[in-house]
Amino acid sequence: MIQDLGVRKARIDVLSFFCIIRNAYSRCKPEDAHKILERHLARFGSKSNLVLYIDGQQALEKEETARRRKESRTVAAAKCMKSLQNLEDLINQNSRPRKRHFSDARSTLAATFYWSLDDRRSFVKYMEDAGWCVQICKTEADVAIAVDCQPDDIVISQDSDFLAYNTVSTLWRPVSKHVLLEYKLANVCLALQLSRAQLTALAIVSCNDYNRNLYSLGPLTNYSLIKGICSPDIESIVTAYLGHVVVSNKNKEGQTFRISIQVFVNKQQTPVPIQPAPVVSHDDTTTSNPSFETLQSKFRSICSRYEEMKKIHPLDSICNREIVRLKSSHTKNRYRTVESPAFIRTPPRVQPANEENCASLILSPQGGSSLEEQESHAPLPRTRIPNNRPRYSFKRIEHKKVKKRPPPPKMKQYTWKPHKEQDPKPDKAQPAPKPKAPLRTLESFVEPAKTEKIGVIRSMRYQHPTSSLSIGTLAANVKLALEDEDSLQYEVVTVIETAVMEATRVKRQAQVLIGTFIEYVDRNGVTEEDRKHLDQFSPRVDMSNIKHDADNPVEVDDDGDEVQGIIDDDGAEEVEDDEGESESSSKEGQSPVKNKKGGRAVTKSGFALAFLCCLYTGAPRTRADVCSFVDRLKHLGLYEPPPCPRANNTMPFTPVDLLESAAGQLERELKMMYKNGTCDVHKTLAAQLGKGLLAVSMADIQIRGDVSAIENYLALNRHLTNPRRIIPITSSDQPNLDFSERELAGFFYKRGGLLKKNLLDLAGKDGFFRTLPEIQIWIGTKTPGFFINNYIADISSSSSKKARSSSRAKIKLKSIATLREHLEQFDQPGFDPKSYNEDGYISRGIVRTDGFGIQLLVFKLKELQAVRYRRLSPDLLPERITSTLGGTDYFLTEIRNVIRTSDDVERLFPGAKAKDVKILTLDAGQAFVVGAYAYLPEDPHAHYNLAVNQKAAYQPAFRHRRWQEEEKGSKVEGQAQSITDMESRLPPLRGHSASVANYHKYLQTKEVGPHLVEGDEGTVEERLLNFYGGRRHRFKKHQWDLRRAQKMEFQAIAARLLGIVGGSLGEHRKPTNHVLIAVGLGQFKSTGRLSSLHSSFLDFFIPLARSLGYIVVGINEFYSSKKCPNCEKFVAQVTLRQLYCPHCQRFYHRDVMAAQNMMNVAQRHLEHQSRPRYLQPVAADGRYPWEDKTVGSTSSASGISDSSNNAAIVTNDSPAMASGSTSGSSARTSTSISSPPLFRKRRTHSDGPQDLSKKPREF
Repeated sequence: MIQDLGVRKARIDVLSFFCIIRNAYSRCKPEDAHKILERHLARFGSKSNLVLYIDGQQALEKEETARRRKESRTVAAAKCMKSLQNLEDLINQNSRPRKRHFSDARSTLAATFYWSLDDRRSFVKYMEDAGWCVQICKTEADVAIAVDCQPDDIVISQDSDFLAYNTVSTLWRPVSKHVLLEYKLANVCLALQLSRAQLTALAIVSCNDYNRNLYSLGPLTNYSLIKGICSPDIESIVTAYLGHVVVSNKNKEGQTFRISIQVFVNKQQTPVPIQPAPVVSHDDTTTSNPSFETLQSKFRSICSRYEEMKKIHPLDSICNREIVRLKSSHTKNRYRTVESPAFIRTPPRVQPANEENCASLILSPQGGSSLEEQESHAPLPRTRIPNNRPRYSFKRIEHKKVKKRPPPPKMKQYTWKPHKEQDPKPDKAQPAPKPKAPLRTLESFVEPAKTEKIGVIRSMRYQHPTSSLSIGTLAANVKLALEDEDSLQYEVVTVIETAVMEATRVKRQAQVLIGTFIEYVDRNGVTEEDRKHLDQFSPRVDMSNIKHDADNPVEVDDDGDEVQGIIDDDGAEEVEDDEGESESSSKEGQSPVKNKKGGRAVTKSGFALAFLCCLYTGAPRTRADVCSFVDRLKHLGLYEPPPCPRANNTMPFTPVDLLESAAGQLERELKMMYKNGTCDVHKTLAAQLGKGLLAVSMADIQIRGDVSAIENYLALNRHLTNPRRIIPITSSDQPNLDFSERELAGFFYKRGGLLKKNLLDLAGKDGFFRTLPEIQIWIGTKTPGFFINNYIADISSSSSKKARSSSRAKIKLKSIATLREHLEQFDQPGFDPKSYNEDGYISRGIVRTDGFGIQLLVFKLKELQAVRYRRLSPDLLPERITSTLGGTDYFLTEIRNVIRTSDDVERLFPGAKAKDVKILTLDAGQAFVVGAYAYLPEDPHAHYNLAVNQKAAYQPAFRHRRWQEEEKGSKVEGQAQSITDMESRLPPLRGHSASVANYHKYLQTKEVGPHLVEGDEGTVEERLLNFYGGRRHRFKKHQWDLRRAQKMEFQAIAARLLGIVGGSLGEHRKPTNHVLIAVGLGQFKSTGRLSSLHSSFLDFFIPLARSLGYIVVGINEFYSSKKCPNCEKFVAQVTLRQLYCPHCQRFYHRDVMAAQNMMNVAQRHLEHQSRPRYLQPVAADGRYPWEDKTVGSTSSASGISDSSNNAAIVTNDSPAMASGSTSGSSARTSTSISSPPLFRKRRTHSDGPQDLSKKPREF
């Protein structure tokens, strides 16, 4: 059972589990299907506390819904007949059917299923004989359950309409095999701030089984209207709703919602008399509307014939060609959905028919194949090409062949609205511009270092950016580095895994202690002593931080160009500081004072590191602030130190070396949550206050500078409808931690045994080094990456095995002297970055690992920090749009600031005319990852478009989600509850009832059960850690395969995009191939259940295209989704993704049409250096405001505004659209598009704290 019901009754709407019923009764005999359905229902309770309700006759009130469902079954039956006929023809011709032929037949057959009343009565009799309480209702089971439901009863159904009945108090809604959602109606009303009468009225006026909502009045609009109507009577609320001015203007048909009121309020339905159905023979398949039984019988007959044919004629005789996949991955990926190209191998004795005509149809694998492979595979005959369109493929349509379509019966017409310019406010004093933060010089950046290696590493960090390079799993890399040394391999992997687990455990313990302390002071008040402790966790914040806290500051130089950089609190440019060697002493009580980013960021005060060391060793060390905080925790009873502190010689790891990276993560997470989070919460509350959704004043949500940031965060968090969590708790999935070579050498030395002996032997080759300080000094004299190359990852230049990975092959190990020579070229007076052409990576001597995967921190030689931060004179800096020396992934330049004159076209595309440039435009979307449109000069009379459905790209995630739910829901023998049971019982960490103390208390509870032996009980935390990190990293292996499969999906999309313009993923753009890639600059938030992939794909594609030599620019998306690209008139919205042009009489895909309009913009800029007028706003006096402003000036960028369009409901006989221009885009309701800046930074979004200094994460 999913949950113990106790003595409570549960009433189940059986027909709501229609998918289970359809799968059971369409694949099994009725007796077996009864058992399957019984097992499914038995998961929710026992025979004593479950009451099963089954629908009876059709209700008259639901006649329209029944008619629509019947029509859909009729259409599915026709499709099923066609699929069965195609399958039968293939078998009659002795041809081999493909898997898609059977899947098409099965899917369409399932869509024709209908659970007849006779089958329901048979199931009722079966369940009554088995002792279940079952009743077949007079009409719908919903009404019967609502009438019989008692206050303490539980309703189990997948139908959300039960929330509308006032007698239902608790609803369980199963969403998967092992997960259900529990809705307590009192809590639902409290969260929505509605009464029960208002909630029922909201369900009545919204779309349900008995009536549809008024057009363009969705649940959100109805919610805002119903919320303002206060009345205890439901019918009065509905009457007042219909009388509202907004509703009355939309209610052209005079809708009264009478039927819904009768069902949801009066709980009455009228049964429809049963009419005898026409008798259809199971052998009669010629009827236009065959029954499900007829189609099922025919499908089974065809399958039987196919099995007999395989016995008589083996598959080799049916298809004498064998499908061979080339260039397959050397490792299996269980989530891979993008297949490698297929070849058809023909035996030498068989000659392909019409070989000359088939020569142009050979499919080549990506990246090419060897000559022997091409000669041994015959061309692919036309008859062997699949009929279905491959995924991620472009569609070519000639303009003259586009058919005219009749208009839909209902659509929303976009109309023109005058452009509103922002009025200047002369009486308001303009604030003084913020001074530019000074760029750090090499002398100020490279502080005096103790060793030459540290100084060289810091100089390299000043000249080149740092990147984390994923090279595979830890175990696989160690196996390559230490061949034929199995014992040593095991020791290396074990010590690193143990270090990650131990550091994560200490960090999680610190988070719990800080969280419980914050809960205490929030509940009992803050003293001055407590405020000092709170200031140690996060710096203070005030109202002056609101404007510049959320986004990175942007420098603007004299030319008006923005320079993206990372500015620290002191206003100085800050770059990563992950040097491989640490200057901190390993003595107890000393904490390094560093300013680092990434996984090794450490507080300047050292409080976080000292506190973690205190928890690890059990001694408060020598810091007064840490001792004071620990004493305060003891006094409050929140922390009990171990009776005997651990001595340094008995600890498996040196505290500072082990916890330095974890301390940096902890400090950054606390700062992100309390300092940045306070500003974010204030902005959210201010926006709600402006909309009238908050019952407080602006003074109540002000940020006070005289208290700590945590106090401000707690005070503002209480005003949120759904409060945030108050402490960042590390999940059971271990995070990545950074370890330098010096720290790893300390781990190996403290481990002892074989590791220590091997380490001493390696160091003995260079001299006599026996103690740990001597070993660490010896590491400081070696080449960065020397220790990693010997023990963890084989990255030496002489290795032949690294050829498997292209990125690994580019890693170089350079000596200190070689690095010094490399740095000397930047100090030369005549250094010109335009002539700099080095490539590859140089190891920094740091690994980043979570115990399973491993990444190397490397310097990117092909990029220069001096170009990125514009440290050189303007005449020496290369052009950003054509050069990658300054990076590839942190800006998008709008096309109007790139192509201003015809000379710019000649400079960007030398030797080519504007009309000879290929154009590829991309429009990001939510339901579709990207909509693309391509213009090819060699084929100007056709257009190529591509729309990538998000669900197609999400297939690996869907597979992983199904596996994860199944694994979490399963129970191992001897365990009382599954992982799903544990996680569903975890106390919440956010919300009004959140508690860190209760959360930690539940994690420490031991699992009990009748099958557990005394002494074998484990805590909930141990079970969760073992699932996510134990069992030989089984969960992490699946995640690893998922990330690789997701990257393959993105690579497949990118390959199609580049392939249409004559490029490929593994080839740099040819000089004669002139291509312009334009990306829309519109930004929006994902509001659906699936997080949108558009941002992550563009973060993947834009750097990839730039690195291959393509010119990528941005385009303002103004009007791109509102006007037809052919007739330049307004279109009408039919559905969310479908548009219709009444003038051209054709339908458009929204994202594809937007991409086509952006192509027109790009083409206009190439030829005339201006934007098309039909894609510009028009003022009331007929002026074009954008043309009145100077092209490329910042005032032009700020002068573009966005406002909503007027919309009207039109039908077939509506008048033609108004001509002209409008001033905004309202089709994307969740989008607010303004004029983009000269350079726009795209960021990668995540649920947790972000490190803005890192490169946007790739799969």
